[in-house]
Parts: sequence; C-alpha cells; structure tokens
Amino acid sequence: MSSVTRDAQPLRVLLWALPRTLSTAFEKCIGSMPGVQIINEPYAFAYCFGPDGKVAENPDTEINKTTKAMLKQGAAAVGPDVKSGWFHESVCTFQWVKDTLEAPYPGKSLVFAKDQCYSITDKLHMIPRGFRHTFLIRHPHKVFPSWKGITWKFIQTEEGGFRLQDMPEPFIPKRYGYAEMCDLVEFVKQRGDPNPVLIDADDLQTSPASIMRQYCDAIGIPFNESMLQWPAGTDHLDDWIINSTFVSINKIPENGGFYEAAFNSTHFKAPSKIPSRSDLTDDILELVDASMPYYEKLYEMRIKP
Repeated sequence: MSSVTRDAQPLRVLLWALPRTLSTAFEKCIGSMPGVQIINEPYAFAYCFGPDGKVAENPDTEINKTTKAMLKQGAAAVGPDVKSGWFHESVCTFQWVKDTLEAPYPGKSLVFAKDQCYSITDKLHMIPRGFRHTFLIRHPHKVFPSWKGITWKFIQTEEGGFRLQDMPEPFIPKRYGYAEMCDLVEFVKQRGDPNPVLIDADDLQTSPASIMRQYCDAIGIPFNESMLQWPAGTDHLDDWIINSTFVSINKIPENGGFYEAAFNSTHFKAPSKIPSRSDLTDDILELVDASMPYYEKLYEMRIKP
C-alpha cells in the first residue's frame, strides 16, 4: 500500500463533521495507510466533558449528573488496558487539544484528526496551526433521526416525548450543527483556503473510489484502491489518540454502541434511501427545516462523483 512521504514535518489534515455522518469509518479508511497518526474528536471531548467543557459548567443538573455517572462507569471499565495514546477527559482542555494536534509526531507522515464542527465554534482561536481543513456532511433526513436515537441511548432517559432540540449543550449545539459548519467553512475561507474540501456521505457511499481519489488528490496524499477495505474490529484503536473513557463506554451495551457500526465496518456500504418527510416525526422535521438551507449551501460546494 502506498504511504504518504514527507521529509520532516507530517502533513496535517482535519476532517470536520457532524454526528452520524460516517466520519469514524472515514477515519478507518485513512488510518489504513502506513505512517498515519489518527486523532479522534479531541475538541468534542474538550467541548463536552473537559475541564472547561459544557458539563463542567453546569455539573449539578440532572442530565449532567447522569452523564458524569456514565463517564465514571466507563472509566472503571477501562481497567489496565489503556493504550499509550489514549487520553482521559480530565486533561482535555482546549489548550491541551491544540498542543496535541500541533505536536511533532516523529516518524509519522500524516496527522489526521476528525472532530465535530460545532465543538470549536466559540473558540476559533484554538484551531491548530498548519492543518488543511476538510468537511463531511450528510442529508439532515438521515442525520437527525440517528442523532436523536444515539443521544437518547446516552442520557438514559424516557424515550417518550424526548426532543433532541430541547436538550442543552453539549448534546446538541445551539443552531443544530449545520449552521455551525457553515460558519466554520467561512472562517477557513477567510484564513486563505478559498475552496475547502467537502464531501457528502451519500456520495462517498455511492462512489467511494471516485470520492476518495479526489479527496486524496486535494489534500496531497496518494490514493490506493486498498484504502477502500479495512479490517473489522478495534485493533486499530491501539495506535489512535482517543478518549479512553469513550472507548469503554462504547462496550457497555445499555449505554454505548456509538462507534459499533463503524468499528465493525470493513468498507463503505451503499447508501440507504433518504427518508421522505412523511417518514419523519414533527420534532425531527423542525430540526430538518432549520438546517436544510445550510445543508444545501454546503452540498453545492462538495466534491462530485
């Protein structure tokens, strides 16, 4: 398999995404190349659970008490199996994230980080230097039903009457994510990248070779067909920089499963049909209608198959 070749400093790429957009499978695809350091959602953990995150701002609300209890349960489940690159949320300040992303990584030819676009909205000064910024989107009709389902699993509340848009941060951002991504794209443009690389998850699933070839060309790494197949399981996590608690929470059946489909994946599967409006509940339609103009703007910027 081809690898990225760099003389001294590694190439650095950030993939900004929303939840439920196949971003973890995308990490596995990129991570299948030799010489790649994967860094998984450090800003998201700083934003959510770190010392200066949203849960720490309001620790005594019922939902945040539930969240902290779940984190404690996950931390206990890690046991002695913590790998060298795994981090605990207690160290995960925004400054720690920036420093981690900008670290040297000798012997690595590519540093590839994936994160949630809305986690950095209020702290744009903490965006790391030296990174090429890329973006991953997916149709709101697919994102929001899945996002609601995984959030309900995480907070362990009654499903009946649960509305995602009524949740406080960090469970959903103030403008539901797509607006925050548009803001981040504009910020990247203003910083000197007039044509940020953006892909749509359905295009990726429909034409993986075409999309990945164009993506790799755009960011300056070699494409190889072998990237489109990767092993199932979690052995790859040994070499990732990832939150240790979340790895364990994913293994707790009643709480986790956030990454289960991605970890068990071996390739990009054909996309499912986009649900029609009649398939969606009123609360999901409210989120969709607020987000669709931003999605359509982003969709026009995407790499096309």
